[in-house]
Amino acid sequence: MTYPAFHASVRSAGLARRPAPRRARGFTMAELLITVVIVGVATAVGLPLMKDFVDDSAVSAQAEQLLASVNYTRSEAVKRNGRVSMCRSADGAACGGGTAGDWHAGWLVFVDGGTVGVKDGDDELLRVQRGVPGKAMLTATGDVANFISYNGSGQTRTAANAGQNGTIYSCQSSLTAKRRVLAFRPGTGWVGVTIVNGASSCSA
Repeated sequence: MTYPAFHASVRSAGLARRPAPRRARGFTMAELLITVVIVGVATAVGLPLMKDFVDDSAVSAQAEQLLASVNYTRSEAVKRNGRVSMCRSADGAACGGGTAGDWHAGWLVFVDGGTVGVKDGDDELLRVQRGVPGKAMLTATGDVANFISYNGSGQTRTAANAGQNGTIYSCQSSLTAKRRVLAFRPGTGWVGVTIVNGASSCSA
């Protein structure tokens, strides 16, 4: 056998032994259906849990923000030895506006030297809280529907100088979201946040 012929035969033998390239393998229809089902189940379970978490965080943050202003109002009243109030405010400039009992739009804290629970022209403005972010509701009932007022001894007082008796609820429209409750009772100036179950009505 000549050298060229031998070289050609070796090269042909090497090519013959080279494995054929594998064809790319895709997903079967069954595998795709299983994947779709798994993603659907995970979404159906995960989205409601995430919504509940977001709702609960908003309710909690709103209640803590209101509580911080309540504590600030009380501390200023004690420090100044005089009446300091906070009122709900729809526009961030004057007390009231909007729906009675709705604190979601915001509130004012001021030295209350005139009409109790109303920021008069000469009253010193101490703090402005604009509308609370998010869709959480902030609803008040009883004596604190429109204002919260402390005297120099750190006790809540109505316009008639009686202790205020009322409740503020921080909640969502979801029945599963926990609510936060701030209860104001005569005889105690301290207010805390209590966690209660969701309900069909925010103030139920």
